[in-house]
Amino acid sequence: MQQPFIDYYEVLQVLPKASQEVIQNAYRALAKKFHPDLYPDKDEATKIMALLNTAYSVLSDPNKRTQYDNLYFNKNERPSQKTQEANSSHDIRITPEMRQYFAALNKAKLEGEVILEKPDISLRTVNGIGATFYGQESFDVNSNSYITQHWFTILFFPIFPLGKYRVIRKSNNSYLIISKVPIKGFQNVVHMYLSKPFSLIAWCFIIALMFNIATDTRISNNSNAKPTTAVQNKAVQPSAQKQAPRPLPAFIPKSNVTTRYVENEPIANNGGYCTVTIDNKQNTFPVIVRLWSISSTAKPVRTFTIKQGEQFKVENISPGKYEVRFMHLYDNIQSTDVFKTEPFDLSQHDTPTGVNYDNVSFTLYKVPHGNARTYPISVNDL
Repeated sequence: MQQPFIDYYEVLQVLPKASQEVIQNAYRALAKKFHPDLYPDKDEATKIMALLNTAYSVLSDPNKRTQYDNLYFNKNERPSQKTQEANSSHDIRITPEMRQYFAALNKAKLEGEVILEKPDISLRTVNGIGATFYGQESFDVNSNSYITQHWFTILFFPIFPLGKYRVIRKSNNSYLIISKVPIKGFQNVVHMYLSKPFSLIAWCFIIALMFNIATDTRISNNSNAKPTTAVQNKAVQPSAQKQAPRPLPAFIPKSNVTTRYVENEPIANNGGYCTVTIDNKQNTFPVIVRLWSISSTAKPVRTFTIKQGEQFKVENISPGKYEVRFMHLYDNIQSTDVFKTEPFDLSQHDTPTGVNYDNVSFTLYKVPHGNARTYPISVNDL
């Protein structure tokens, strides 16, 4: 079978008339970026490195490059038998993911963005504090890449911008970061704030909270000062005395919670092979979880509790549409932290070698922004 013609100039991101020095520099830069020890996705890095090595071995050799250019600049000709044999020795394709990356890299260069060879950008948030990406700008259909804003968050509200980046979103919680977009001048920062009005709301809340704390501290200091003789001789009514503000209770994880099904709760839709795993390993609170079937009439089909630091796997679930609803459990306060995930499908089908079925996992340690988008709901809807 004839191997497909591969554009090695596109692979190395150089022009067809590029000099040997340009080709060598381009290869070194890409090889450094996609080295399996540096690139997060080692399997993808191995494939890309194989493609880069093949492209460089052809374009860096004058004889091989001349033979390749004869094919490249005359697309109506079929590859010669010699070139076919050379290509057939490497079972390599430009995958859609590779092509997206190369197109995004080229777009970033044209826009004057700073190419990141080894991006080290954390998007992790713990209890709502950390950093994340917000929004899409300048979407490029050729590479499926776009510009997004990187913000530091408190209680999941963006507080101040950390920068702008060109990314390709790979999954709900995974991004391929291509380049950094320079932020020029104070006006760009103001524009970023105006594009996120809830960040201004968060700042108003922080300022009001700081003002309230400062006011309470000043009143407390004045109340602790030694009164004058005139005040000492004056009787003070109890109702006129200022009551010290009561501190908010700290959330205490509910004790004696074990990871298991809840007794006397229904176990339904158990005629299949599908599984759903709820990961609570990095959460500091236990949770109660309900798996709801929403294929027709919405109903809970499994109910279980998970201790903090553990996970629970629900098995033998029938195919259909489902959602997960969960709530934190506290010892000293009635929880109102109830959320549900977006709906998801579970499917299974027979194959000649057995049954293929879905295995779905949800991570709760970023509640309410885990590896699936969640929405707050009423306690009564748990």
